[in-house]
Amino acid sequence: MSKRKAISTRTRFEIFKRDGFRCVYCGTTPTDGPLHVDHVEAVANGGSDDPSNLVTACDRCNLGKSSVPLDEHRVAVGDPARAREHAEQIRQFMSAQKELAAAKQEATKQLIDLWCSTLGVDEYHHNLDATLPKALNEFGMVRLMEAISIVASRRSDWAYKRDAYERDIKYFYGILRRWREPA
Repeated sequence: MSKRKAISTRTRFEIFKRDGFRCVYCGTTPTDGPLHVDHVEAVANGGSDDPSNLVTACDRCNLGKSSVPLDEHRVAVGDPARAREHAEQIRQFMSAQKELAAAKQEATKQLIDLWCSTLGVDEYHHNLDATLPKALNEFGMVRLMEAISIVASRRSDWAYKRDAYERDIKYFYGILRRWREPA
């Protein structure tokens, strides 16, 4: 078995120029990711290195296509049962996303209630509405409850002043920032 000669750099460049430096399958450009020269008819299937059998392709299209001829379908086209199954998967995914959003909203409300009751305040800082959902994703409910507890325990060390509330929120964000920093 003879070793196949690689496509020359010059030929690759000419193919890229001919195809406008775009993936012929999806339109990706070099700014989106690396481009390759793809064999329309794979070498494994008897395709040649002739420029008429070569096209520009991005990573995903080139690797996804593999040696499958373009006219061969590996997935049933227009299969109604598959389409229904796919639609049901999308419905279930959307339902799960709504449930997750509702649960996060409820957890945020519980954290705000905990903040108010633990620190003995009637109002909470308006930034908590925006930052708690993100912090929930990063730290989880238990860690945020712990952070609120730390603020409350430290608060008793401070002499009460008008700016105590601002100090509380800054201290809370400082705790989260420290938890993000590598040890």
